[in-house]
Amino acid sequence: MTTIPTQCSQKVSETGRWGAFHPHPCKHKATVTRGGKAYCGTHDPERRAARAAAKCFYLGDDGRQCGRPAVALKYGSGRCALHTQEALDAAKRLQRAAPALLEKLQHLVRLLEPLEQAGGMDVPGLATLNGARAAIAQAKGKE
Repeated sequence: MTTIPTQCSQKVSETGRWGAFHPHPCKHKATVTRGGKAYCGTHDPERRAARAAAKCFYLGDDGRQCGRPAVALKYGSGRCALHTQEALDAAKRLQRAAPALLEKLQHLVRLLEPLEQAGGMDVPGLATLNGARAAIAQAKGKE
């Protein structure tokens, strides 16, 4: 059984005027050995290679993958910085539009309910009405 040394063996340099001239061992605890050397999670050569090889999974309008280096893989994003920001912006826009969307759905239900009660709705109309009701219930947290 091989024991892992307690400190990462990677040499690091500080940022600053003289940092590049004074490398020192990484201060993090070693978690793995590769090729007889101990590395922490940050400097593990296999993890570094996996992070470098990861590509953004976002598919554009033309169906092609973005291909830029992915960021935030630790949190499962799998997107590049550009598409991560686009997703956040889209979520904010949707959150701002949610009250108006809920109001429009409720108006749609009010318009379609008399037709339903009179028996003048076909199957697609009933499906639309029931879908709108389900979406309203979910938005209000009743589902």
